[in-house]
Order: sequence, then structure tokens, then C-alpha cells
Amino acid sequence: MVNNGEGGRINALKLVLEQLIHFLRTDEAKKVEFDNTAILCTAIRACQAKIEYLYKSLRGLEKTKDNKVRWIIERLKWPFRKEECQQIVEELHRFARTFEFSLVISNCSLLAKTSSSMNKVLKQLEDNNKDLRNMMNTCEKFAMPVPPDTMIKLEQIMETLRLVTDLSQSNMKIQNSIFVGVQNIQERFEASEINEMLQWLSPIDPGKRHHEVRVNRTKVTGDWFLRTDDFQEWKDCSRREDESRMDSVFGCYEIPGAGKSTTCSLAIDHLSETFLSQEDTCVT
Repeated sequence: MVNNGEGGRINALKLVLEQLIHFLRTDEAKKVEFDNTAILCTAIRACQAKIEYLYKSLRGLEKTKDNKVRWIIERLKWPFRKEECQQIVEELHRFARTFEFSLVISNCSLLAKTSSSMNKVLKQLEDNNKDLRNMMNTCEKFAMPVPPDTMIKLEQIMETLRLVTDLSQSNMKIQNSIFVGVQNIQERFEASEINEMLQWLSPIDPGKRHHEVRVNRTKVTGDWFLRTDDFQEWKDCSRREDESRMDSVFGCYEIPGAGKSTTCSLAIDHLSETFLSQEDTCVT
């Protein structure tokens, strides 16, 4: 029991997802590197969550069929309000347009960037949007026909911009919640209690461990990490004096033995040297 708006959007989304699967299996697309924090992967997970929400909401109607009276009553009550239904239709359309946008290798590479690079991706999308609009204005000025696919590309970029903006805001809310949570913990516990809790979490002395790793670290080990765009952007964000510092959380993960401790030790030394002259900054 799906209305025409949602049914049409779901069918369109289904076709685009099939195209995306086929595209990502091509030799050209396989050269693009993704990880779990890539913007496209984040968008796919958000789309999956929305579809699962739809399924569970509509599945509830099927479960009432055993009781015919209740089933009739439930069928008269559409599980979504009008505003919510319209929002779902728009979100499904936005996902479809974003996945369509990623079917071009250059766009796919753009959305393969990690969530920490969302500001750069947003700027690139805005620049693309501006270029397309300038081209359309030029065509209109000289009474020239606008290329047929231009409006489609423009809509794809606009919807992708909205989706990436939503994902960025969602990430910021999560990071702000973590920041507020840490602040609350710091306010609730005295320094001795925090040290006791940290000792319970891990008996390893961080300072001693850092010294051991530093001694065994070769000169150029991990320099590549310090030069990555993600790390540089995060470090520059940490230097700012505005509210953007609140969401400057940079996390890394890998399998055991991959060199996380060595890389972390290198980053600590690098940051300690970088922020040495800033009295309001502490590197631990």
C-alpha cells in the first residue's frame, strides 16, 4: 500500500541503484578508492535506513490482516502524515539524483572523498552549479538553445548539494553531541576521578607508551600521513578561533598491527611542535 508519489520514487531509485551497482563493477570505477567514511557510502547507508523505515512502517499494515476489522481501520489510516509523506518522496528523489550524479567517473571520485572533506566537496559542487548556470545564462543571452542534458545535470548537482549538506549537518550534530558529552563528563568528575577512570579503561601509561614507540620509530615512518589532505584540513580547522573547532574530531581505524600506535605517536610530536607557541592548546 504505497501512494503514487512514493511508488514512483521507489521505482526510480531502484533503477538508479541497479545502474550504480553495474557502474561500480566496471574496471574504471574499481580504480576509485572508497572507505566506510566516503560520502557516497554514507549516502547509501542513509538511503538504506530510509527504505528500512518505509518497509517497517508499511509492514505494520500487513500484520493486522488476521483481524479484519482492525485491518480495515488501519488501512484507512495511512501511516505517514501528509508533510512526512512529501518529505519522504523528496528524500527518495534526492538519493536517486545523487546516485545518478555519481554514475560519471569524475563525480564518483568526488563523492569517494571522506566525510571530513565535505567542505571541499560542497565547494566543488557549488562551483559546478555556478558554471552550469553561467552557461545557461550565456545561451539565453545569445538566444541559443540550452543543451538538453544541462537541466538534468543541474538538477543532479542541486539535489546532491542538498544531500551532502544534510549529511554534513548530521555529522556535525553527532560530533557536537560527543563534544557536549565529554564536557559534561569533565564537569562531573574531579581530575583524580578521571585519572582513576582512565586507569581502569587502560592500565598502560600513555606517556610511557608514547616514548617507547617514539624511540623505535624510524625517521620517515608515517610522514605520508601528515601530508594527507584530511589530516592537514583537520589541523587547520583546529587552529581556528570560531565555533568550527567544536567539530574538529579526527578518527582513524585499521586492523591490529597496521601501525596505528606509530602513526599516532608521530602525529602527537608533529602537533606538539606545531602548537608549541599557543598557550590555549594542549596536545596529549
